[in-house]
Amino acid sequence: MNRNCATIRSRVHCIFDGIKRGRVRCESIFRSRSISSALLIGVLGPLLFVGSGCSSYNDQVEATREAWTLGSWEKATTTGQKLAKGKEEHRNGVLFGLEEGTLLRTVDKIQESQDTYDSTYEMIEQADQQASFRISQAGLALLVNPALTTYQARTYDRIMLHTYSALNYLNLGQPDAARVSLNRAYRAQQNAVEENAKEISKVQNEIDKKQDDDTKEIDVSKIENNPVTRQKLADLYGETRSIQAYSPYVNPFSVYLDGLYFLNCGVDSSDMERGLKSVQRASSLNPESSWLLSEYALAQDIMSGKGQPDSVVVLLETGLSPIRVAEKIELPLFLFGLDEVPYFAVAFPVLKFQPNFPSHAIVRSGGRSYTTTVVSDMDKVIAQEFNDHESLVITQAILSAATKAATVYIARSQAKDGSSTQAIIDIFGIFYQAITNQPDLRTWFTLPKQIQGTRVPIPEDRTLTLEFAGSNQKVEVPLMDGKIIVVHVRVTATAINPVIHQFALQ
Repeated sequence: MNRNCATIRSRVHCIFDGIKRGRVRCESIFRSRSISSALLIGVLGPLLFVGSGCSSYNDQVEATREAWTLGSWEKATTTGQKLAKGKEEHRNGVLFGLEEGTLLRTVDKIQESQDTYDSTYEMIEQADQQASFRISQAGLALLVNPALTTYQARTYDRIMLHTYSALNYLNLGQPDAARVSLNRAYRAQQNAVEENAKEISKVQNEIDKKQDDDTKEIDVSKIENNPVTRQKLADLYGETRSIQAYSPYVNPFSVYLDGLYFLNCGVDSSDMERGLKSVQRASSLNPESSWLLSEYALAQDIMSGKGQPDSVVVLLETGLSPIRVAEKIELPLFLFGLDEVPYFAVAFPVLKFQPNFPSHAIVRSGGRSYTTTVVSDMDKVIAQEFNDHESLVITQAILSAATKAATVYIARSQAKDGSSTQAIIDIFGIFYQAITNQPDLRTWFTLPKQIQGTRVPIPEDRTLTLEFAGSNQKVEVPLMDGKIIVVHVRVTATAINPVIHQFALQ
């Protein structure tokens, strides 16, 4: 299958090479009223096979995702690494790297995980240096499937990549390297608003270029502003739109970890001040959290010279982050100069939230019980970025689907009614639109649903007991040496087989 995909894809790239070299003018396919069925099938046929013959990202990661959901860490890692092999040359290389790095963390291959994160960060940096949006990428997104373009890291991808890197380095006993990663996470959040605005503007310009002579027959604005369209989109995106974000492109967990690090590993007063401000900000982002408020009070005590008692910070990653699924709706196709209004199907990406997860952990220490509370709700973090790009995604989806529908419609209108040519175009058009009308569903699925935390005193026997909501199991955690220890726990849809790491900050 992969070899066939590669062969077919190479033929498609030949077509786009022809476009770039002037041998084939793609816009003429859409603009010409004398389009022939032979040209339609000859040019779009290979693209149809690309869209139908190669599995989607969700299909590719299904086995890994299933194992991950069940807490089968070794199996998930084995299948995930197979997918990630040769990722540097793959359009999903960045995403495969993010997944592989996280999977390796769960099986205690921390150094390998960090090596993977480092190489993934290099790929992201290289992609950022490519100033122009490649013609072949734009053509594939418009004619076939946006998932065939090279995956570009989202803001929350970058922030969590650096956050996990910081945790890796702390596990490896390399606090100076952890500082570098936390600085990168901080800059990613600071620059996110401006960088996202630039990216949205760049892609919008590419869409505007596509809406020149080759798509002028399609009234995209009228399609988008039609009451039928607006109502259907409101129904489709109502849940995601209703989610209240923390702050533009901010992940409270990264902010809190920044504060925890600099309060305990800071080398001067400016580091300590940064730690205080970060914990204060994490608390302000979660005003309902009494625990984060107590963390801010403790940070103030540390700054005033009162110090802090020996303690364990328990961090819990629980549940599964939302995935993207395709939802198709019928919309009116408005073509200039056409009295009748046919309908066409458009597939939109929709966030699907994962409801099943251990809602909290109970930590028992020295005869007392403590319950973890939310530091960062990743549903909110991911939904915010999704919402910020929603209008752009909608326009892309409508333009792409409408272009395909109009191409087939125009070709059909030139064929004789009831002819075999028209029948071929009808059949081809149905399959072409059904198979290639797919949104980009790629997303970092090994991220958690929530990240929670609590702080407990170190018990005399230096052993914590963990219990999870909805589970009868109890997990004992012998603590390593140290005065300030972080215990990091990962569970998914089930609390079975939790992953537990720990490191000492002091």
